[in-house]
Amino acid sequence: MRKIAYLLTISFLIIAGCGEKKTQFTAEQMDLIPPPQKTNLPPASGGFVIAVGDETITAEQIIEPLVSHFAELARNSSFEIFSAQAAPQIDRFLTTQISNILLYQMAKKDAADNMDEALEKEAEKIVREFVVSFGGDYAKAEQELKKMGMDWEKFKEYQKRIMLSQSYISSQLPEYQPPTYTELLEYYNKVKDRQYITPALLHFQLIDIIPEKIEITDPDVDRLETARQLANQALQKINDGEDFGAIAKEYSHGHRKDFAGQWNPVHPNSLAQPYDVLAAEAQKIEPGQTTGPIETKSHIFIMKLKEKRKEAIQPFERVQSQIEAKISFEKRKQVIDELSMKLVSQAAIGNKAPFVAYCSRRIYEIANE
Repeated sequence: MRKIAYLLTISFLIIAGCGEKKTQFTAEQMDLIPPPQKTNLPPASGGFVIAVGDETITAEQIIEPLVSHFAELARNSSFEIFSAQAAPQIDRFLTTQISNILLYQMAKKDAADNMDEALEKEAEKIVREFVVSFGGDYAKAEQELKKMGMDWEKFKEYQKRIMLSQSYISSQLPEYQPPTYTELLEYYNKVKDRQYITPALLHFQLIDIIPEKIEITDPDVDRLETARQLANQALQKINDGEDFGAIAKEYSHGHRKDFAGQWNPVHPNSLAQPYDVLAAEAQKIEPGQTTGPIETKSHIFIMKLKEKRKEAIQPFERVQSQIEAKISFEKRKQVIDELSMKLVSQAAIGNKAPFVAYCSRRIYEIANE
């Protein structure tokens, strides 16, 4: 459990630094934002590297993974607006990287003397598993490593680093105490109407007769009346026991005709005109039953209901294990966050602000090239 908690938390730490929702602007807001200023930018200050103990973080290591995240904001705002919104997120991402380095350095300092041999064996095992994941093709595995900017030695060292940090963090976690029943129930009642909703669903087959698509040669023939006649013919065949799907392929003009009129399951509220009438009709019948003809301004429908489901909240018993996992994760994450922030606050990182300012400027420039 501790290993799982650590791995999940490390993933969260890496994402949390830049995982906030991208800024979206309305048309009105866009009119108020000055056009991007690609010239006369403030000069970069500070260095290109931050020292963290005996390791360094380069500006490129921060800039590269964040460019795509901030590209839309950078292209649609002035540098001043971009910097005000992006800099705090860049700072959090940088802090996460500093924290990960400090955790590793603390783990290395705390490691037993015989740890290197054990780490080497585990790293070799991971390398073998990595190659197996490519069907045992060493060349393909190596090619993938190159895409990640690694060779085999760097990959092994990276794995050792993760395992050593994991071991240290696990040693700092308190003994696991499962959440109480009261905690679980309180969490459930707090979020059940947002997180544990089973959405409403409709699943049906549809014969969709469209008068405008009926080919006629006699100008005196009314398309709508012809469509009604076709619908009645189709319904009679269905009532006589013929296969609904076969009738759909023969009579329907709808976009799902070639799929025997089968629609993918949909939420009733997602049905746009003219198909929205089907949601109301579905409430009048049970799965397996057929209804129609249903006439609208431009369509005549015959629908066979496959399944319908009302929106409902999942019962506590069904999601209890999920809630326990979430609460346990959040408790462990809090401990790890506190440990990480304590290490960062104790470290003498003197040039964070100018470093963040430089990264902010370069991300803006790259996004607007």
